[in-house]
Amino acid sequence: MTNRNLTLDLTKIVLALSVVGIHAGFLLDTNPDLGYLLVNGAFRIAVPVFLTINGYYLYGVIEKDHLIPWMKRIMALYAFWMAVYLPFWAFGDHPSVAKLIHHTVFGYHHLWYVAGIIGGATIIYFVRHVSVRIGMPGSLAAFVTGVVIQYFGVYHIFPQPIDILANYNWSHRNFLLLAFPFMYAGYLIRRFRLGDKIPDRFLVIWTVSGLLLLFLEAG
Repeated sequence: MTNRNLTLDLTKIVLALSVVGIHAGFLLDTNPDLGYLLVNGAFRIAVPVFLTINGYYLYGVIEKDHLIPWMKRIMALYAFWMAVYLPFWAFGDHPSVAKLIHHTVFGYHHLWYVAGIIGGATIIYFVRHVSVRIGMPGSLAAFVTGVVIQYFGVYHIFPQPIDILANYNWSHRNFLLLAFPFMYAGYLIRRFRLGDKIPDRFLVIWTVSGLLLLFLEAG
């Protein structure tokens, strides 16, 4: 019988509710200021934390050489839901081969997350023996690239057609620039047992500081 981590389970519930809050525009119609800070602030940590958790548990999967069975389950899940939404992404307005390839690689709407962890896990598997001195800067560079692309799009830094590309979600919300960096962080946390080595007081300080910076950025 697998032991459950109650704290982690509760955290995932809160994160799942945060994702719902983002898509539902929580409080934006009744209290725009608070709603904006939540939807564009606190709730935005949900997906990165989920990806970090995925990477954390991926370490055990890879170490036990269970990646192929794990990947089969994830890909089966992805294939099933892509099939469910097939009428929308394959036979919608102006169907084309390019759109079919795009949706298959990046996922249809919220299925980008599943496509992301498949790609992120694949990258981590191939770089698992690469020195952390190379892997960590590489993952950080990928993350920063994604952030820069997103800001370019939000602030319309470049003229068309670059601005159009920067405003497509898939240009920065993909397996390389988002899923891989956070999954790799979780992978390294488990690999080096950082959770056991970093004092709780430092974790609290970093968490509070991070949330404050997030609210400042959102404001």
